[in-house]
Amino acid sequence: MTGVIRTAASTIVVWSVLLGMATSINGIAEAAVPSPLPHGYFDRLRFDPTTTTRGRSGNVDLVTDESGNDLALCHLANFLCFSRVKNGCDPFRAMEIYTEMATILMAIRDFNSGNGTIVPALEGINERCPLRFTAEFEDSGCSAVQTVTSLTKMLADRRPDVNPADVLPCSVVGPRYSSVTKPTSVVAGVYGLAQMSYTASSPDLSNKFHYPLFSRVVPSDDSRNKAVVRFLSAYCGAENVAMIFVNDSYGQGNQKAFQREALAAGMSVQSFPFDYYDSSYLDEEQVRQVVTKIKNNGARYVFAVILAEEPIVKILEEAVRQGVAGPGYVWALNLAERFNGLSIDKDSPLAVAFDGLAVIPEFGGKPDTLPYERYLHAFHSLGPDDVQYFNKVMPDIIGKPGTDCFEANEGHFTNREAFIGNIVPFSYDTIVALGLGACNALAARDDGTGFTGEEHSEAIVQTSSFEGLTGIIRLDPETESRDPLSFTYVVHNVVPQPDSNDPDSVVLEMHESVILKPNSDGKDWNIIKEKPFVFPGGSTIPPDDLPPLTVDMNYIGNLSILAYVFFGIVAILSIGFGFWTRWNRTLRVVRASQPVFLIVICAGTLILGSAIIPMSIDDEHFSRRACNIACMATPWLASIGFVTAFSALFSKTWRINQVMSSAASLRRITVTEMDVIKPFALLMSANVLVLVLWTVLSPLQFQRSVDAWTDQWGRTLSTHGSCVATTERKGGAIPYIVLLAVINLCAVVLANVQAYRARNIHTEYSESRYIAMVNGSLLQAWLTGAPIIVLVRDNPSALFVVGALIIFLTSTAVLLLIFVPKLDFLRRKAVHRRRSSTRIPSSDGKKVETRAPDSVSTSESPRTRKKRGDGSASTGILAKRFFGSAYGGSFGRSVGRSSMPSSAPSVSMRCPGDSLHVRSGDSRDEQELTSAAPNGLQVAVSEQPLFEEEGNNAAADVGLRVSVAEVPVREDGLIANDEASSLVDGTNV
Repeated sequence: MTGVIRTAASTIVVWSVLLGMATSINGIAEAAVPSPLPHGYFDRLRFDPTTTTRGRSGNVDLVTDESGNDLALCHLANFLCFSRVKNGCDPFRAMEIYTEMATILMAIRDFNSGNGTIVPALEGINERCPLRFTAEFEDSGCSAVQTVTSLTKMLADRRPDVNPADVLPCSVVGPRYSSVTKPTSVVAGVYGLAQMSYTASSPDLSNKFHYPLFSRVVPSDDSRNKAVVRFLSAYCGAENVAMIFVNDSYGQGNQKAFQREALAAGMSVQSFPFDYYDSSYLDEEQVRQVVTKIKNNGARYVFAVILAEEPIVKILEEAVRQGVAGPGYVWALNLAERFNGLSIDKDSPLAVAFDGLAVIPEFGGKPDTLPYERYLHAFHSLGPDDVQYFNKVMPDIIGKPGTDCFEANEGHFTNREAFIGNIVPFSYDTIVALGLGACNALAARDDGTGFTGEEHSEAIVQTSSFEGLTGIIRLDPETESRDPLSFTYVVHNVVPQPDSNDPDSVVLEMHESVILKPNSDGKDWNIIKEKPFVFPGGSTIPPDDLPPLTVDMNYIGNLSILAYVFFGIVAILSIGFGFWTRWNRTLRVVRASQPVFLIVICAGTLILGSAIIPMSIDDEHFSRRACNIACMATPWLASIGFVTAFSALFSKTWRINQVMSSAASLRRITVTEMDVIKPFALLMSANVLVLVLWTVLSPLQFQRSVDAWTDQWGRTLSTHGSCVATTERKGGAIPYIVLLAVINLCAVVLANVQAYRARNIHTEYSESRYIAMVNGSLLQAWLTGAPIIVLVRDNPSALFVVGALIIFLTSTAVLLLIFVPKLDFLRRKAVHRRRSSTRIPSSDGKKVETRAPDSVSTSESPRTRKKRGDGSASTGILAKRFFGSAYGGSFGRSVGRSSMPSSAPSVSMRCPGDSLHVRSGDSRDEQELTSAAPNGLQVAVSEQPLFEEEGNNAAADVGLRVSVAEVPVREDGLIANDEASSLVDGTNV
């Protein structure tokens, strides 16, 4: 039984606690509050006969009520946009303006009564402060001219000293738009009236020089745009945004503010204005042009600052048609709450455009806070008496455009589904801020007199922050605007839902998704995710802010095939000529050109040609380490190969010059291969030393550089890879390139000097003519290629092609011009061998065929020539024997050619017609040959060697075939009988 009693007692206690909690919770709205004075109480007190008027002090009217209480009455002139001169009736806006007026009157009554139910700062204010508000409302018509005219007449025409019914304002509240507020604030400043707005958000109004007595409980557009930037950058990750705005003062102010905040956050913004005044002026062609610009711009995030619904609809529909709205795109608007709950065709462009739309209201604010819930309770508790008073104080707007929508009744307040709007709560906070500031201004006066507009404005800013309907109200002392970091912004997400009444329609629903709430230190916003933001297409992952970018990496790509082709040709030629030299090393033409150096030349061109391969390597298919190795491999291979080839040319030519110069001076000299290796080793060592220093001190490394070309968002469009020195402190790669160029130029110069000295040596011994051609080709390639290399240094493909061509041409020029003449020489020799017989007409008309010897030698031995005083065999004796025995002193019209030893070291004779052309190195041969020749035969002597083809060309004129033979001469200067018999048959050769 005891247990049952204890259980019952516990149950009673629990229910008592729960009942007490419920009572406390309900007390949020139903708590006992000071009995509110009826609306307009102090308006009537002003003119009550029992009220003693003590005159106007500053901007307030001092009175004493019937109870003897000294009061200061502050008259508020409220300018609201009751009528719209151009747009006609707008039911939505009409009820919103009416709600603003009702809220202002609610705030005035709470201030005058000291009712802190909604805003705790007002609790007991009527006992601490003698100031009371009275109010009147004027229709601004949303027009600066109408508002300024009304305010000016109010201040200039009213004479309280003449007509007690005339009341001068103490402060100005409103107007709604910044374009109207600016001139109104100037007039208010001239008359010394503090002005406070709950809607005007232009950043220009923060300029205290132009608007010294203006303040506001809303943040400027700088703040809202800063919140938009924070949402787009921190939440969506966007770095590039397109902005579209109406080209008026409001839109331009927002554009500047958004651009400034975006720049501070590291975002890039492209802005696109368009003209719009009202529904009668909406150029659809201009809308298409603006959307086209956005499309061409490529931005995937678009922020639109538009206050009217019609242009929003037109722009969004056009964006869908042009494919810049919907999946992959994010549109953010500053105004779209009127579309909440709207039913539209599910297949319409608007259904696509609104899907995933972000709405960041002009003033934001989170409505489900405790002060806001208390305000809603008080608002919905308004009754018929309140509505009657509201309609009484509303200005006379009967007959004005747009006023037929004002049909306020009690149902508007009792309907808890009615839309309040996000601007209305700021009107309540404005009255609270004005009242607290006025009380502080009065308190600063020890004599109990009134305050001026300057004192009132300063006191408003100095008033400590308080919690209002829209959060913590804290003003910036420098701008007298709401501190942006005392304000909470809410990002709404529009998500279409199926319409239960129409399966072919969807209902636009807005829900709170992201909240930007000031942190504890008031320096930034914390991003709170109420719900995942649903982007167009149903994804919760933010799309990229720009279309995919294809960066041109400027890879060498398939051009690298050219490297293998060029190197393959060089390798085949180098290896082929090397094997040919080895195989034909016993031939006189090969022995005369020194096989060792021919093989060295082949090795040099092979190494030089291989430098093309590392030039084709970049980071497309190779690692960075491989690219670094390739960068230094190129100068190593090019330098070593080049100096090897040209040092060999120099060495072999120098060796021949040494031998021939000693032979001319009758000195015996031995030039070994070791002797000619020395200059080669010296040049090679110099190259290797420079290359080693380069590799150690400032090696080339592969580096990818960003080109100057960018798109409209500043994104890099191309990069290029190149080999650069790791340090510029020591001059980079330039000193080493210059040293290598000088050293290798020395090899070329030395090779040319030796080639010039060997210019008179027979082709079988020297290639001076062809070395000159090699150097000419090299000079042409480098003079043409060097400027091109400078011009295309940032284009890897072009740089590779030019460099590869230079190396390829250098390698092939050396190989072909050194080896092809030798191959041609052997070819001609083989032809002559096949044509081994010479047909010569005899005296009896028969043709005698004589075969030339199988081997021919141009060298002469001291034992085969008769000595003269100067060491030369007698050309005259040889000519006499030849003329006498072979021709019997008569040539007729026959042609012949022979080559015999002489001091040149041979004598070549050609007899076209009745003349004899002799090639000899001794001018005295002409006299001896002339004296020995038959009558009528002209003799001419030249020092240049006579090539075999010259005889063939001359003989062809008379139908002869000529074969060349060299015969040794005996000590007595005569031709041996066995040799002569092979050349002479009868009296004709």
